[in-house]
Amino acid sequence: MKITYKEIANYINRTEWTIKNYKKVSYTKWYILKIGSICKKYNLDLETIKQLLELRDLLKAYNIKDTKALKKVLKTASVK
Repeated sequence: MKITYKEIANYINRTEWTIKNYKKVSYTKWYILKIGSICKKYNLDLETIKQLLELRDLLKAYNIKDTKALKKVLKTASVK
C-alpha cells in the first residue's frame, strides 16, 4: 500500500511541500498522517484493521510466508 505526499496533502487541505516538511521536522506527525491517509484511501476502518492483524498473527503461527504454503494449510484445514 502506497500513498503520495500529494494525496496526504489533499486529505488535510495542505500543500505537498507542507507534508514533505512534516517528514523532516516532525516525523511522528507525518507518520500518523501517512497511516491515516492510507486508511482513508483504502477505506480501512478499525474493524478491518483488527481482522488484518488477526490474519497476520494466524499466518505467523502457521509459519506461512507465501501463497503456496497458504494453499497447503487451507487444503488440509477443515472449514466449519
